Parts: sequence; structure tokens; C-alpha cells
Amino acid sequence: GTSEGGDGELSQGDDVEGEDEEEGEEGEEKEDELHEDDFNLTDEEDEERDARLKRQEKRKLVEEFDEREKTLTEKAKRDPAFLEEKEAMDTMGAELEDAEAKDKEAAEKLARKKEEKLQELEAEKAARKLLAKETKRRESIASGKILWKKRSLASR
Repeated sequence: GTSEGGDGELSQGDDVEGEDEEEGEEGEEKEDELHEDDFNLTDEEDEERDARLKRQEKRKLVEEFDEREKTLTEKAKRDPAFLEEKEAMDTMGAELEDAEAKDKEAAEKLARKKEEKLQELEAEKAARKLLAKETKRRESIASGKILWKKRSLASR
């Protein structure tokens, strides 16, 4: 909504500088905390939560790493003594990228596993539907025979 006139009060649509940033940070913190719901999760949901927390942690590490690397690059330009540390950082950066690639593989594997599970469930659902149809058919045949016998007995 929007506020009418100059009443001085903020309405929902009004932007306050910095408000969005703070909410974003709080959102991240809330995601990191354990909630009562986290103890009632299925194994799959538990894996997803763990994966999400690991991704958040890695993202944070990568950001810190990038910041340290940038600082070291600047220092190495001014002072050769930092060059060795810079080279070590470059090596660590390559290792981080390898780890991220492996995580991506794991995430894709989990997605494939989920897809297979969904297909299994669909197949089970179809099988149950078919079984119910067959059972219904047999029951109607059986009830038809019973009716036929009752009619033939009644006609005697």
C-alpha cells in the first residue's frame, strides 16, 4: 500500500535505506540456527538441510578467501615478502575450486536420486491404480454371478 498525503508515517511500500540489507543478514542467521522442526525431518530433508548449511559455510569461506587474496595481491605488488603467501593462497584457491566441483557433482547425484525416487513412486501409484481396477472388476464379476444365482433360484 501507499500512504496518502504527508502524514509522516511510513507505509509498506516506502523504502528505508539499509532496511533490506539488515533483513537479508537476519534471514541468513535464522537459516543457520537449528529449529525444533529440524529434529522432525525425513532423512532426505535432513540431507538437504545439511547440504544447504554446507553451501552457506563454503560461500562464506570463499568470500573471506577472495577478500584475503585481494588484500595479499595488493601487498605483494608493494612488498615481495608477501609473494610466497600469495602463491600459497593461489594453491588454496585451486583446491577450493576442486572442492566446489565435487560438491556440484554430489548435488547432481542427489537430484538424480530424487528423480529416480519420484519415478519409483509414480510406478507404484500406477500399479496400485491397476490393482484397484482389477479388484473392482473381479468384485463386480463376483457380485454379478451372485445376482444371477439369486435370480435363477427365485425363478424356480
